[in-house]
Amino acid sequence: GTAKKSYTIEKRLNAGGSNKYMKFPGSRYMGMTLEGSVGGRITGSVDVMSLSGIPSTTSVVGTGSVTAPVEARELSMVDVTAFTITGDTTPLIMTNFNLNINNNGRRANGHGQVASYDITYGMREVVFSFDAYLESWEQMDKLLNRTNSNLSMTLSDGTNSYTLRLPKLRYRNVTANAGGNNQDLMQSIEGRALFDPTVGVATDIRITRV
Repeated sequence: GTAKKSYTIEKRLNAGGSNKYMKFPGSRYMGMTLEGSVGGRITGSVDVMSLSGIPSTTSVVGTGSVTAPVEARELSMVDVTAFTITGDTTPLIMTNFNLNINNNGRRANGHGQVASYDITYGMREVVFSFDAYLESWEQMDKLLNRTNSNLSMTLSDGTNSYTLRLPKLRYRNVTANAGGNNQDLMQSIEGRALFDPTVGVATDIRITRV
């Protein structure tokens, strides 16, 4: 969305039989990565920027605890139930992928206090890269012709699913890797998601959760 939301993140440490807390007020999400490869789990990480760090002997949530989320099994590349690039005549078989989102945030600092006054967002960068078997030259042609792609990928455990869509992806690097006579011909593809005003809510990335 477009609303600038912030959160307080708390870390609890048990030192000498008593709990100590480190609070990070005014925290905003600055980036995220998601990656997976055949034979392994799909993993990720999140980058957070905070106004300050405050030590305390009391918890933000009080004496209780935050309710744990409902657990679901871990996802792997087997759970990529759909991977499509609109307009391609030859389906791609993907072997690994990496999604990187960077909000290019920065702290607004000023006189009178150590903590930052605000955290602002810059221009968001969404980069998607993947390796696939080379079965056609469609991706190379798109790179040379500066043709946009509409990429969609669905992760599902059979009950819950996430569909990642990059409605306007432009390739900035496509490499054909020919290692040897007894190796598969692969291609490494990297693209930058662009702002697309034609989709329902104009954006460069959309995630549908079911």
